[in-house]
Amino acid sequence: MLSFFDEGDEPRTAIESPAPRRRPGRRSPSSAPPPADERTVLARRAGALGIAAVVIAILVFGTRAYLSSQNTQALKNYNAEVTTLVQNEQTAVAQPFFTSLDGAAGTSGQQLGMLQGDIYQDYYTAKQDAETAAGWSVPSAVAGAQQDLLLVLDLRAEAIIKVYQQLEGALNGGSLSAIRKIAGAMDMINASDVLYSVRVQPLIEQALVNDGIQVNGVGAGGVSLGGENVVSSQFLPNQSWTISGYVQGRILGSTTPQLGGTLSAGTHGHKIISVMAGSTVLTPAPGSSTINSISYAKDLQYTVSFENDGENDQFDVITKLTLSSASTPTLTTQTSTRETQPGQTYSATLAFQTAPIENTTLRLTATIERVQGEKSIANNTLTFLVDFTNS
Repeated sequence: MLSFFDEGDEPRTAIESPAPRRRPGRRSPSSAPPPADERTVLARRAGALGIAAVVIAILVFGTRAYLSSQNTQALKNYNAEVTTLVQNEQTAVAQPFFTSLDGAAGTSGQQLGMLQGDIYQDYYTAKQDAETAAGWSVPSAVAGAQQDLLLVLDLRAEAIIKVYQQLEGALNGGSLSAIRKIAGAMDMINASDVLYSVRVQPLIEQALVNDGIQVNGVGAGGVSLGGENVVSSQFLPNQSWTISGYVQGRILGSTTPQLGGTLSAGTHGHKIISVMAGSTVLTPAPGSSTINSISYAKDLQYTVSFENDGENDQFDVITKLTLSSASTPTLTTQTSTRETQPGQTYSATLAFQTAPIENTTLRLTATIERVQGEKSIANNTLTFLVDFTNS
């Protein structure tokens, strides 16, 4: 028989409730170390920033070095361009130009035309050089040198075309006016040489030195320093070309007394033969008290006939007319005859720019100006009494 305790229910298993979970205590952010992954990220960021800083520094300094190198090369290139142009100008323009002028004596006709063509070609080449230089891309450090260089090239081209324009007058008759204008053109070339030597060349040298570029020179004992050579430029062979007498001697082979040459032996001078107003031959005074009545028309022309009664050729012979009275302003006009030869007769045509007073007796004086070596000028002047009427 089972006992009471043996026949009862199955003993119940006691279920224990889980112990409450303890929350970790909170730590202040400043004292809490970041998780391992976060520290790695920060380290990587710091490393990246450092690398970026290095890269930027390399780029900055590299760019500066590159730009500096580019500027240095640009200055060297500019100097090389100037050197090439100046040297070519010397051989292709200056040398043939002055060779042509030295061989000009006695040139005429077809040969003169060919000579003029050669001079014009020299001008064209000089003009092309100026236009080429104007198209260059120029570093700012040599902007001043470039401006002066362009002026130098323009002066030379302009001088050559002036010589071209006066060459025929200088050769055909030896016009002193043309000779003087050629000498004036040579003055322009001389000015270009001075401008190049005191502005262009020093400014290029200064720009190179400021950039740290060695400029060629001569050191102690005459030893070359090496470096960049800045070319000089001397277009005019010598400054005597700026003197009219020297120009005449080089172009014509001789120099007249008017320009400092030696006076030739024999007599010198002219005499007036007659004067015409329009188609009217005038009667001179005081040999006659006749008043010449002249029918005035606009641009009335006067013709003065004269003769070279000496024994030498004369150049740039001036013929002058004046109209005057005690109560009217004096009117004057003149012209030049390039050359006169002994025993030959010439006619000078003149006109007054202002109309003379009408119906008033005026004194008309015609004069052939004295030439060097002319001892007597008794035959150089004729005087007329004239009265102008409006027909």
